[in-house]
Amino acid sequence: MPTYPVLQDEALIQSDPKVEMRVSVSTSPSTFLDRFKSFTPGLMLQIFALIKFGAILYIATNRQFDEKEIPIVVFVLGVNAFILFSATCQDFCTLILAWIVSMSAVVLYILLLVTVPIFVTSYFASDAARYVRIPSEWKIFRDIINYQSVEERRFTDGINYGMSVEFCLASLVTITAIQFILINATLNAKVDDWKRQKQIREKRNSVYLV
Repeated sequence: MPTYPVLQDEALIQSDPKVEMRVSVSTSPSTFLDRFKSFTPGLMLQIFALIKFGAILYIATNRQFDEKEIPIVVFVLGVNAFILFSATCQDFCTLILAWIVSMSAVVLYILLLVTVPIFVTSYFASDAARYVRIPSEWKIFRDIINYQSVEERRFTDGINYGMSVEFCLASLVTITAIQFILINATLNAKVDDWKRQKQIREKRNSVYLV
């Protein structure tokens, strides 16, 4: 193989122990704490997304839904499958899309949490509720509160049903907020790791340029 002449600067770098020490320090791997900080959010997001998708899949396969509810169930499964995929791949594109989806879901659930129980309670307290059969599992206070008039019974059923819907929506807000926080932490960890790697490369290049 042909041999190339060694430049004076390169010979100086190879012979000078101070320069060699600077190169070794600048190219040293990240500390354990930095690696732990960059690795933990992604792992927690993967575990959370897997548990959430498994729970939704279990509910979807073990409960009978009406034909009108099937598209909603498929949509929810698709969204959570995408969240699981983004948590597994953890590239910037899918994580940003998952961040947008989670943020939109949090805002939507908060709006529903504020508005839906009001309309549900008003509807079941109205005259239209006399033609609606409320499922027995929603009547959580039927053995405690026993009003005599039909209007008072409808109003109580409306309050109970509204409380149940509000509890369900509050649970959705909490779960989606945790998902959003984990995705945001994973994105921040990846950005910090990218900046750290960039600084290491810049320091290495600056040492070689010296």
